[in-house]
Amino acid sequence: MNEETQSQGIPIANFSPDIQGDLYLLCTNKDGLITTKQLEVAMQCMTNYEQGRIAITSMDPKLQSKIEVLEPDQEGYVSFGKIEEALMALIDQKQRSRYSTFFWTALTVAGIILLASVFGLLYLVVDLHKDMQSMNGVLTDRATGLPMQTASTDLTVKNGVIVSK
Repeated sequence: MNEETQSQGIPIANFSPDIQGDLYLLCTNKDGLITTKQLEVAMQCMTNYEQGRIAITSMDPKLQSKIEVLEPDQEGYVSFGKIEEALMALIDQKQRSRYSTFFWTALTVAGIILLASVFGLLYLVVDLHKDMQSMNGVLTDRATGLPMQTASTDLTVKNGVIVSK
């Protein structure tokens, strides 16, 4: 192989048909030529895959510093197990976040209902206070001054009509 062929790449059509599809995937510029550098990167990826790790430098630069936190002493590699652990922790955190959101929403709704009940009862007490007063320990009607009378709750049904006994 001469140096000009190495810099340009080797035509993928020169390889056996069973690996041509894989080589087209490696060909980043899609010109039908595979360079030695592209083959070298593919071999490193295959070796790292068999060892259960992936090169941090092969990832997006924005992620590299965050991924290095998973395994800082692995000289630029992170294991698939650590990536799996990080993803499981992320999924667990998202699920707890959903539960927390549901809890706070339910608590807010219960609080609103409680406040509405308190204001409703307060309104009822104030409204009743306008019509009644207490004189000498007896509840009386403000307008007439007569003691308040309560109906008997001892009721019966006669001829289909509810009447007191």
